[in-house]
Amino acid sequence: MFGGSQEEISTSRDQAQKNETSSDIKMATEEWYKTNIVDTGYGKYVADRIFCNDRSTPGIDETKYTNDTGLGYGANATAYGTTARIGGPWNTTKVAPQFMCPQDNDKFTVSIKNGGNGNLTHPVGLLTVDEAVTAGSGKYNSINKSYYLNKNNYWLMTPSHTIKYGSATYVFTIDSSNGYLKNVISSGSQTVNPVINIDSRYLNDFKGTGTKESPFELIERE
Repeated sequence: MFGGSQEEISTSRDQAQKNETSSDIKMATEEWYKTNIVDTGYGKYVADRIFCNDRSTPGIDETKYTNDTGLGYGANATAYGTTARIGGPWNTTKVAPQFMCPQDNDKFTVSIKNGGNGNLTHPVGLLTVDEAVTAGSGKYNSINKSYYLNKNNYWLMTPSHTIKYGSATYVFTIDSSNGYLKNVISSGSQTVNPVINIDSRYLNDFKGTGTKESPFELIERE
């Protein structure tokens, strides 16, 4: 989400990161959830948990992005927090994915009771870069064709950077040709793979081992 309307240039960091307007991808994932989860009666199995859209701006010393102003708004070139910890594009020596969300306003949930910002309509999101690295992608731009998240070209939830003069914003994706992390301009075309969290009360209601040959399948209760 962001402050202001579509195509409006932000004039402060607070405005840029204000959760006021839904992005196209947020609306697409929530529409998917309504059709495939709510309307089919599976909503009771899903937990409202935090999806972290990390928009922290640690600055050039951490990100190593030459043009990084650390300001995070308008026409100011800025690298976001994940670029400082997943081995690229600029800080290539550090690979330290984390599962703590740096900023409270980036903790997206439906209800504030669950420790989030309450800005979601439905409890659905996308994978983060930190999750992709931990699951086997390796650091930025490293080849791994065999891990289970390598299935198509798709968006991750994590912003990468904006370039000088604010003319383009880049978001992390998985590239299916080699299974590696890269960043793509936000106006580009990629697949959307929604992610949900199963309520722990129903974890025993699954069969399968979680492999490609024997995926988890929900056994509905009477």
